[in-house]
Amino acid sequence: MRMELRAEEMRLDRAEELRMDRAEMRTLRAEEVRRDRAEELRMDRAEELRMDRAEMRTLRAEELRMDREGQVQMSIKACEAVQQGSFNGIALHGDRGQKVINPTKFYEALCQSMKERMVRSEEESLFTKINILNPET
Repeated sequence: MRMELRAEEMRLDRAEELRMDRAEMRTLRAEEVRRDRAEELRMDRAEELRMDRAEMRTLRAEELRMDREGQVQMSIKACEAVQQGSFNGIALHGDRGQKVINPTKFYEALCQSMKERMVRSEEESLFTKINILNPET
């Protein structure tokens, strides 16, 4: 009887081991499936990023082409305006009575205006020190 009990215990232990092995196998398979799916998702995302980059390069190339075409169109308009003497209804050459702006004064006023808008008061001392290097500016 004792041997039968011992044999029964061994059979039960073995059955328990098999159940545990099966459970472990299911867990391992589930983990493997999860890893495979995660890898597929990573690969899909990598492909999407490659496609996004390719689309961005295409868009940039198209924008550059359009900019160049726009520049060509503006150059054509400028040449036509010079030939016609007016641009959008504004005369390019003034009459004799019209005052001409001194270009040097115009640029000085433009620079001063930009400086006042763009330079903070804390940076004013830096510009003063730089002006010592070239007092004409």
